[in-house]
Amino acid sequence: MSRVVNTTISTKAVFLFLSENLSDIAERALPVQLVVNRCFEKEVSVSTASINLKTTCSRGIRKRKSIVLLLLMTIAIGVTVKGDDCPPKPRGWFVRICRAQTRASGVRLEIGFGGLESSHRYWRDWTHANTETELPLPIDLIYAKEIWIKGTSHDGEDVSMCTAFNDHNTQKMTFNEDEEHETSRDDHDDCEC
Repeated sequence: MSRVVNTTISTKAVFLFLSENLSDIAERALPVQLVVNRCFEKEVSVSTASINLKTTCSRGIRKRKSIVLLLLMTIAIGVTVKGDDCPPKPRGWFVRICRAQTRASGVRLEIGFGGLESSHRYWRDWTHANTETELPLPIDLIYAKEIWIKGTSHDGEDVSMCTAFNDHNTQKMTFNEDEEHETSRDDHDDCEC
């Protein structure tokens, strides 16, 4: 008989139980499979996929172990760990538009690799109608060492925006016509939003 039960408890309880009982479980020939997915979408999952309770050990021991393992399965099979236990997922490059400080009706954005003018191209337009203010760069540039960016105000009014890599701003841009910069992953700058 195989059973799969999922629930949630702390990793400490699961690993404490396993560390205290794993050698005993192995001696009784109870195959236990642990599947560990580390830091996938800020979660760690530990689950017992299947426990075969038909073993060659004596009936009394099998019954006690079955009860303990079924209890473990109902209490501790799926484990969810808070995101603090895993590093943040890298975001790569993105542009942050400071909506409150931007008076322009919109911004035309051009992008490319830093130091490679032939890669410079139109990317997109942002307008106040857009709800999104953090715009991830396209996949070919998202982890580039250095990027080039140009912003052009639609109507000559003030624009405030920043480029950022992962968890920090690399370039602040405030302009009312247009502005362009090359910025590297290691650069640091303030942002108005």
